[in-house]
Amino acid sequence: MKFTKSDIKRIILEDIETNEALLDAIDSLSSKIEDLDISIDYLSAAVTGEDPISIGSAQRALGRGAVPHMRVKPSAKELEEAIREELETILSEEEYR
Repeated sequence: MKFTKSDIKRIILEDIETNEALLDAIDSLSSKIEDLDISIDYLSAAVTGEDPISIGSAQRALGRGAVPHMRVKPSAKELEEAIREELETILSEEEYR
């Protein structure tokens, strides 16, 4: 017996539609992928400084090719000041221990 592509597709679709365990597994996996996508949006936001909701919206509108925009990068002087402030905070906390 010879099967055509349409026969094979029909057989697969019938099997998928009647297999409750497979449908449940697909549904569960889809939910986890959505959660993972949201987590990645938050990680991207932490790196770029952009809002995670904006990143997710841009991807829904433009697809996976959407590129998050980097916010203005701090100058060397601003970085130096932030590091100095952080070190001072850490050192002052150690004095109180």
